[in-house]
Amino acid sequence: EAVERMKAKGPRPHVLALNLLAGVLSETSPRNARAVAQEALRLSQRLGDKDLEAQLWLRLSSIEAATLDRDDETLQALEKAMALWKQLPERSEAIACARYLSISVLLRMFDPKDSLKEASQVRAFFSEEKDAQREALSLVAVASVSFARNDVEDAKESLELARELFREVSDHRGEMLALTTLAEMSRSMGEISEEDALQCAMEALAEFRRRDNLRGQALVLSLLARTYVQIPDPETAVYVVRDALALFRELGDRKSEHALIRSIINNDLIPSSIEGSDVALKAAKVALAVCHQSEDKRGQAVMLKSTFRILLAREKPERALQAAEEALKMYRELEDQEGEAEMTMEAAKVLLQREEHRRALGAANCAAALYREVGDPRELFALQLAVDVHAARGDHAMVLETSQEVLEKCRSQQDPACEAALLQQICQVYLEQGGKENAEVVARTAKQAHVLAREAGDQHRETCALAALARAHLAASRNQEAVEVAKEAVRCAHESGDRPSQIVALQAFGDVSVKLGHPFDAIEAAKEAMDYARFEGLVVQEAAALGTLVDARLANAEPSEALRAAKEAHDRAKRLGNLRAEAAALSAVAKVCLHIKAPAEAIQALDGAQANYKKLKDRKKEAAVVHLAVKAQLLQGDAVNALRAAKEARGLARELRDRKAEAEA
Repeated sequence: EAVERMKAKGPRPHVLALNLLAGVLSETSPRNARAVAQEALRLSQRLGDKDLEAQLWLRLSSIEAATLDRDDETLQALEKAMALWKQLPERSEAIACARYLSISVLLRMFDPKDSLKEASQVRAFFSEEKDAQREALSLVAVASVSFARNDVEDAKESLELARELFREVSDHRGEMLALTTLAEMSRSMGEISEEDALQCAMEALAEFRRRDNLRGQALVLSLLARTYVQIPDPETAVYVVRDALALFRELGDRKSEHALIRSIINNDLIPSSIEGSDVALKAAKVALAVCHQSEDKRGQAVMLKSTFRILLAREKPERALQAAEEALKMYRELEDQEGEAEMTMEAAKVLLQREEHRRALGAANCAAALYREVGDPRELFALQLAVDVHAARGDHAMVLETSQEVLEKCRSQQDPACEAALLQQICQVYLEQGGKENAEVVARTAKQAHVLAREAGDQHRETCALAALARAHLAASRNQEAVEVAKEAVRCAHESGDRPSQIVALQAFGDVSVKLGHPFDAIEAAKEAMDYARFEGLVVQEAAALGTLVDARLANAEPSEALRAAKEAHDRAKRLGNLRAEAAALSAVAKVCLHIKAPAEAIQALDGAQANYKKLKDRKKEAAVVHLAVKAQLLQGDAVNALRAAKEARGLARELRDRKAEAEA
């Protein structure tokens, strides 16, 4: 609003208002903040006010510093600000402040030599100016750089000097900064344990209480909370934060109140190692209450996001999605598009796992749009997730259509891992469509995916590409190559030690083995893949391995063993209440019953499988079951029901736009 009003009052007020707007936007939308700051710079250059232009370059540097991988741009903006201020002798203090800001950037860029030079010269300037507070801040920077250079004694000496200067000017916050930096350095070197750090903080707290110094107490409690986070003991950390916030509120210091919430109640409060524990859930609940009391919506959004992760770890996906919805409301109120996109993306992944494909697709597309709006390259991952949803729905046409657009983005962003993943989805479509022509397409595409995955160092994708290539060789009747590539996939997966990769490789080797008349090899591979899939809770992969095991047992003339394995899988799935696993096992039972000419039992199993797939809204699997039902009804001698099933199979194939299945029906 101010920008619009000031526009009419001339270029200078307009530029000042744009500078303020850039500062506000920098917290939630760096891309928009950057555009506003650049517009302000363009206008300021017409005014010929070097001081104002330098301030705007400084503003732009702070926006760049808050964005990942923009260190070079940050330094360039700082250098332009300093170059302008050098032309103004009265602005030497501003130059020193800009140089101070460059120290942390240089450190991030692993340039401790230049950052030490900058820090030392900045400290010398403020020392000559008799500015004790800024000299002390520079000493803390000198200490951080010295520590990065392994000059531990110099670092400690600088921090002690900084503490003395902060004490001289009664800057309790600065004193706590120096104390915190010293404690963190000592802990990282193993010189001081968490217990000793807690003891030091307790002694400092007692001293500030004796002096009846509320600010000192609040700052020590902040340090104490950080120590509890590092232990990790998030619940105690949050209770300590609550006490510190009460003191800041008593002091009327809202800025410190919100700064403390952001420094402790963030994504790092609850580490992934304890996410499923009762302690994590209690900590999240208390943190939410603390943020609500402080009217800190950002803190509430972050803790709702943590609650989402905790509930997922506790296997409560419905409640997790409710927490996600609450978090999304907060992010929308804050107009934080990046936070909203991240939460939407996480929710989409859960919805895909739960096979809620329509909602998952909507969430993935929404996340992609949000990332696109803020200029975030993670748009690519959201688009890839949308392709994954189309693949899970069995919508081959949409997989091929959307993959092309996403592949172009992968290539423009030079992301070989993402490109390999998409090529893998394309391979899967052509494999399912069958035919020798498609097999050749898969072979070419899989080879390309393999090269890209290797380039990216992604062994999982490398294994997937090899598995697809093995199946392509098999479909093209290149049997020897199929066996060799399948074995290479197994070797690659075992080297990586990644369970999902091992399942993919073993499944491919099992499929190739059973089709080439090596049932014993197929049985061993399928059993191992089933064990891994059960351990990882991967229901779809477990079902695929069961199908291979049943085929191998039948090929090995062991129908009784095949039936036993299928019934055991069904009993286990029923006990766990897993509809998909139960449906897959019933399909396997039906397959064996058809093999041994027991159509009544096959029909009964297929009816159960179809009912489950209907509940899951999995039309593709339902179509496969109905196709088997035609064979079962014909074997039973019931032509009327066989014709009904064939027509139903044709309808499902049309719905899925599966021309091959439609022709078979």
